[in-house]
Amino acid sequence: GLAVMPVLEYGGSDMLPPEARAVAADGDAYPPVRRSATGRDITDSVDVCHPAVQDDARALVREIVTSLTDEQKSVLRPLILRRRAEFLSTAYNDATLQRFLGETGRTCPATAPAEVRAWIVSTCHDAYRRWYQSNLLAFAAAVQQEYAQHAHQADGPALYYHWRQPGMPFEGVYFQTAEAWTDHWSRVRCVPFEGFPLPAINADMLV
Repeated sequence: GLAVMPVLEYGGSDMLPPEARAVAADGDAYPPVRRSATGRDITDSVDVCHPAVQDDARALVREIVTSLTDEQKSVLRPLILRRRAEFLSTAYNDATLQRFLGETGRTCPATAPAEVRAWIVSTCHDAYRRWYQSNLLAFAAAVQQEYAQHAHQADGPALYYHWRQPGMPFEGVYFQTAEAWTDHWSRVRCVPFEGFPLPAINADMLV
């Protein structure tokens, strides 16, 4: 029989508040994607630690799956959350940085948001990346849980397709100069696997 494993590439809906959009390590927003067909700039990076993001993703999945007929639902299998472009880049939003400090018991000597961000990047960046990626995988599991509630034969672990070689966190793959792409990013954008089954991934592997 037919089995379908849907792929979700989630970058947030227009319902998200501005503060749910991801901020890069330099404090600037990740650049938007410009759709050539319409000329519209689309912001597609989210901070998975912002509470509105999980609610938004779950609502999107729920709306899609509940619109299907029972026959269509019958072929659905576990959802694949596919990481692509800037969609789920590591976010350095002020509230998320403060949450990291609180949950890991670190004390930052600075108080200004820009200085806190700079301190974390300079002193404990890998620890922050691991912490953030663990939250990303928890987000993927929550989205899969919502999906499985409505696609009744789709129970199973969340399948997360990192789109890139493990060990490379997603931070600004796109919008690079040709020289930077040739010298560095073309090697980073290296997928060692295609197809299924997907390998098991944990937060350490993503850093």
